[in-house]
Amino acid sequence: MSGTHIITLSGISKSFGDVNALEEISLDINEGISGIIGPNGAGKTTLLKIMLGLVKPDAGNGQILGYDMRQENLKIRWRIGVLHERPSYPMRMRVETYLKRVERLYKKEGNTRRVLEMVNLFEDRERKIGALSAGMLQRLGIAQSLVGDPELVFLDEPTSNLDIDGRDSVARMIIDIHNQMGISFVVSSHILSELERVCHDIAILREGKLIADGRLQELVRKYTAKRYKIVVSDPQKLVDSVKPLKGIRNAEITGANTITMRIDSRDVSTIEHKVRTAASDLNIDIYEIQQAGTLEDAFREVVLNE
Repeated sequence: MSGTHIITLSGISKSFGDVNALEEISLDINEGISGIIGPNGAGKTTLLKIMLGLVKPDAGNGQILGYDMRQENLKIRWRIGVLHERPSYPMRMRVETYLKRVERLYKKEGNTRRVLEMVNLFEDRERKIGALSAGMLQRLGIAQSLVGDPELVFLDEPTSNLDIDGRDSVARMIIDIHNQMGISFVVSSHILSELERVCHDIAILREGKLIADGRLQELVRKYTAKRYKIVVSDPQKLVDSVKPLKGIRNAEITGANTITMRIDSRDVSTIEHKVRTAASDLNIDIYEIQQAGTLEDAFREVVLNE
């Protein structure tokens, strides 16, 4: 990744017994909103914990906000916020009381009302935490991460267990906070569509190794250049017909009416002609053919090799 680096990691490695959780991770993370993705067991949580100072690496080092991760961890903690994947709260405490206590830990004053308004919880400030919905609890977690006036916030699965409206609310909140306050975010999530919406940069882990990183749109273009989606009236008939065609590496049904196809040939027009001919011969309607240019498509290409 290029730009103004707020995090620089060099040769970070970590093992737990015989398991190599991370292997020589070197990564620069820019100001803005950055995402860390990978399949289960890729090392995302371990990497976050190392950056937060909760786990010590076996090898390597780095800087966060210009401070040495090993030698100046306390200085880093004063300048960051964090929302863990499964936070615990004093459920009988009122929302505002809780945030004011967190605020005092950071030796700050006057931030609680501002962050409550920012996350749309001000009208619920007198409610007990145990009475909050799942979406409201996530917003409380974001408020907690902001009350110390951080320069950088780490979010681990911030939209997990939320419905569509809840995920949309959190995504818009992250974007607004960054745009209005200049706070940078590092987000780890398995909901790739949400990350694609909010992130400027992406780092991809697999089996403890960094396998790709960079500007999100550049990665998507790079890894989906030979992936195409076809929306048709009968995907099963067409997928069986196009699989043997020269220049098509594989084709699979990925939706009720959708086929995703990987091609070897650079002559896209020739491949498209072959597909349309096969569909016509089978009396199948093609509604759309387009490059499969999403973060999920790129993830499947680079991580799953599908």
